[in-house]
Order: sequence, then structure tokens, then C-alpha cells
Amino acid sequence: MAAPPAGHENPLDPQRILDDLPGDEREFFLAEHRVAASTVAADPAAWPELARLLRLWRFHAGTTKDPGYREASEEAWTGTGRGMVLEDVIRMREAGALDDHIRGNFAL
Repeated sequence: MAAPPAGHENPLDPQRILDDLPGDEREFFLAEHRVAASTVAADPAAWPELARLLRLWRFHAGTTKDPGYREASEEAWTGTGRGMVLEDVIRMREAGALDDHIRGNFAL
């Protein structure tokens, strides 16, 4: 396998992902990466799952750089944001009231 061109960094490099994650999320990433890497070491056919895990964490690491990430994450976990519970969305959609709710909350 050839080395990447000079100046080109692999976005799926586990060290790069780890460096981009907030400190309180790094151990969770490392634990998941260890399991996936061990699985691939035992069965190379499992490589697509490790690649998928790295892509998900790369995406997540990128989102954590957004200035509003922590606030939005906290609102989502505590239910204090403007979002809705999925069950409420489904119930409103089935009742035909979802479109009216959306129009009432957002300028379309």
C-alpha cells in the first residue's frame, strides 16, 4: 500500500479523530475502536464495520467543533430544546396536524 501524498492527512486516522474529540468523549471512542480493531484482527472480513465506525466518529468529531454543539446536545438529552419527541411527531402526523404545527412554528 502506497503512502498518502505529502500534506494529505487521512480523515479516518484514529489519532486524528481522537485529537478532534472533546476530552470527555475520547475514552468512549477508544473503547469502541479497541473492540472493532480486535474484531478486524481476528477476522479481516470485518473491516467494513471498522471503517463505518471511523466514519461515524469522524462525523461526530466534526460536529463537536460547532460552537452550539454542547448547548444543543444538552437540550436534546434533557428535553429542554425546541424539538419534539418522536412519538409526538408520529401521533401528530397520523392525525394530520403535523403540517399545521410546522407552519405555526417556522416561517415557510
